[in-house]
Amino acid sequence: MRDSPEKIFIVCVCLLIGCALFLPPIAQDQNYHEFADQRPWGVVPNAADTLRNLAYLVAGLWGIRRLAGYRGHASNPLILRLVCLLLIGVLLTGLASMFYHLAPNDSRLAIDRLAMSLSFAAALGLLVADRVSVRFAVGVVAGFLFLGPLTVWVWIASGNLTPYAVLQFGGVAMIAVFCWRPSLHIRGLNFSGLLLFYGLAKLAELLDSRIFELSLALVSGHTLKHVLAAIGIVVLVSPLFSRARPQAESVKT
Repeated sequence: MRDSPEKIFIVCVCLLIGCALFLPPIAQDQNYHEFADQRPWGVVPNAADTLRNLAYLVAGLWGIRRLAGYRGHASNPLILRLVCLLLIGVLLTGLASMFYHLAPNDSRLAIDRLAMSLSFAAALGLLVADRVSVRFAVGVVAGFLFLGPLTVWVWIASGNLTPYAVLQFGGVAMIAVFCWRPSLHIRGLNFSGLLLFYGLAKLAELLDSRIFELSLALVSGHTLKHVLAAIGIVVLVSPLFSRARPQAESVKT
């Protein structure tokens, strides 16, 4: 642990754990399940929020398809493995979120959050591998693959949402801090773009009913949240694939 970025990251994680343990408990607001657009389409309840999760599936399948034919980044295959883990998490999040929106309640929301915890762990692992230390990334992913589901279990078992909220928003803050470090590789992943679309997604979620009203019931804020979050994933990993074509052309010449 000689490198200061690793030490800073460890301190940040310790702060998150401390906040999760000692901040006052938060209960899940049951009004959260009351989304603005609850209109069914045929046999599909809450259809807009349910079906717009297809955006996650499209983003995940697009990335996996590009990853399958990608031959770059051979010097650091860990990056490719973490991107694959992220994309699998995105696919599972899309399926779990569709399941949740069919009949929103705490039990289904827990499944949704468990799927998101996989994507979250992979995103933080990618941040560390790309901006902090490649050797440190595996431990970070393993740690957050444990902590993420643990916070969901704590919420279900005790009703305390604080650990999950701290992990989610604290993790985003860590990405915001470390994404400004230069990439360890030729061209880094677009974490600033991910943060931009994540911020827009959370804003749309907060303005769910207002956006629904202003759009004359065309689209709700929560529906937009799904699309914006999926775009954020594509924006994050797209620089990785943009290197494939120049490398392929250089081989031909």
